Amino acid sequence: MGGHTDSVYFKNKVGGFNITPSDTMHLFLHTTSSVATDTLASLLVDIAFNPGDTLNSHTDDHFYSLHIVSQKRRVFERDGEFTFTPSQPVPYGQKPQSGTFSASVTFSNDKTATLVGSFSPTGYQATYTGPDGVTKTIQYSTTGVVVSEN
Repeated sequence: MGGHTDSVYFKNKVGGFNITPSDTMHLFLHTTSSVATDTLASLLVDIAFNPGDTLNSHTDDHFYSLHIVSQKRRVFERDGEFTFTPSQPVPYGQKPQSGTFSASVTFSNDKTATLVGSFSPTGYQATYTGPDGVTKTIQYSTTGVVVSEN
């Protein structure tokens, strides 16, 4: 599509482009649009990971975090951001056991809604703050049953 720029690139923890075994790396997926009628202005996905000692095998890789930022135009949801961070690096092929997540969206009227939470082997909890400033916290069991709310 004309007017779109898509790029995929790696950076190490100091922002350089050298890939070093056992170093923190960031995989960036980035798209931008200069087309005024396109609702997506930009999207950036940042996956932080450690490629392990063997760059030619995934068996010793570890996932650190996921961060997504979007900017839109001509829609009610203008800016969005999502972050997912496990408490410990997640080995390749495994599921995270605990961690945090957050999401926010800014609307065209400059009001913001946020969701901030955490999860563990016993369940998860999330606090939502709406654009009106009202906050609600809910705690769930591992099966999704509401344990408490306020």
